Amino acid sequence: MMGHEQAFAWVLSEGQEIDVVAAIRAMPPYARRRSRRPQYKLVAAVLAAVVLLILFAGQALGVSGTGGTTVVVEPGQSLWSIAAAHPGGDDIRARIDELISVNHLASAGSLAAGQTLFIPTS
Repeated sequence: MMGHEQAFAWVLSEGQEIDVVAAIRAMPPYARRRSRRPQYKLVAAVLAAVVLLILFAGQALGVSGTGGTTVVVEPGQSLWSIAAAHPGGDDIRARIDELISVNHLASAGSLAAGQTLFIPTS
């Protein structure tokens, strides 16, 4: 059985040899270290990026973190009647402004029958 102290040699070309054990020992410690554990900084950076992407994507799409419901606009319904049926505060005008913003509507009159609206809970 061979021990750790036995010298291993590589033949580079005719007559030239290199003592592998001596070469490895001569290397600085940071060059010899081969860790099999994951690179924690890289994993943490990727996880942070994913979390930020999810948070900002939700804000960009107008999805509230508190939840809500969806409503399909019926013929003859207005944003005023939908806001009144789903109260979210004292001022119905503020609720209409919130629905316009969250659903990326051009105006309160830009509703069409069959359109799906997100109604956030307040």
